[in-house]
Amino acid sequence: MLFKPIIIGRVLINNRIAMAHIGIGGLVNPDGTLTQRAIDYYVERTKGGVGLIITSVTKVENKIEQMLIDGAVPRPLVTHKASSSLGELAESVHSYGSKMFIQLTAGYGRALYGALIDRGVKPVSASAVPTFWRPRVTARALTTEEVEKNSKGLRPCG
Repeated sequence: MLFKPIIIGRVLINNRIAMAHIGIGGLVNPDGTLTQRAIDYYVERTKGGVGLIITSVTKVENKIEQMLIDGAVPRPLVTHKASSSLGELAESVHSYGSKMFIQLTAGYGRALYGALIDRGVKPVSASAVPTFWRPRVTARALTTEEVEKNSKGLRPCG
């Protein structure tokens, strides 16, 4: 069964070998675009036969949970500028017959790294909950206005 195709939603995947997301923070430019090394990293997995690539966490915005503080590792961002590197990645992955799902997030929420909390990044989540790495710190709940503002223009896939 491992080498048989599978359909997820409306996406046909050539086999059932999936690469779970792995943080690629060191392979991202400060502006949130992917480096060529990041693209090459994923392409090598497709060459090895992976049917589905699930990318590293990609932020849809960078204002609510500010991550670009001095010394923080840049994260992929969904921006007009970053879309070219994401498009190049998708084109490269597809050229080897693999599919790609991009893992989107507004931020790390309750799973924000403790070291970033210690450096002043304020965790934000869907509700006020203790953070995983610093349980004494409570993530701030998103407001309805923040959700509405940051979901404009988004549409369901498929």
